[in-house]
Amino acid sequence: MCTQTQQQLDFIKMVANRLAEKFFQSLFELTQGKDYPTTIGRLAEILDWAKEFYEQYYHKVSTLENFRRSKDEIYNPEALNDLITVFGQERLKIFFEKNAHSPNYFLEKYSAVTKKDYHEEFYSTN
Repeated sequence: MCTQTQQQLDFIKMVANRLAEKFFQSLFELTQGKDYPTTIGRLAEILDWAKEFYEQYYHKVSTLENFRRSKDEIYNPEALNDLITVFGQERLKIFFEKNAHSPNYFLEKYSAVTKKDYHEEFYSTN
């Protein structure tokens, strides 16, 4: 198990912030709960998306120019923000398809977050 560098953690935080700005409100559609556990569950979902983005794109987008020249240019982004937005839109669509009938999803996510192993898993790489 390899620990992530501060630069990698900062990248995940930046992606999570951008995803939260664009998609946190959309997650209210699954459940209108505004309590602490539900809100933490929503934030944990966004953080999972950010980690997924990191795993898929960090080494490809460490500089956007390298990404634009790569053969993996599947989104043809004009900027990293565009790539994050497209990723978030696809992830949100998948999320709603999978969880449309799970009104307690965020409470279950909150329960998972409060477990020690979730925190440890986030801060390590596979």
